[in-house]
Amino acid sequence: IIDAQNPTILVVVTSDFHINRAKIICEAVLKHKSVIFFSAKSTLKLTKLFSLMKHEEKAIQQLLDNGIYY
Repeated sequence: IIDAQNPTILVVVTSDFHINRAKIICEAVLKHKSVIFFSAKSTLKLTKLFSLMKHEEKAIQQLLDNGIYY
């Protein structure tokens, strides 16, 4: 879809705890020349936020372990 639309700038909006993984995936898979990332501040309770942050760390490590490079 992105290739078909051929945007000049690609804007990615995601949560603050997911932004790093989104960047890795976009840079490794999409390889779009102009990408801007915005993160939405989470309003989750700290215990839930901490859990999601730990999940993201593991998910990023899995990407790196399985050959996703940026």
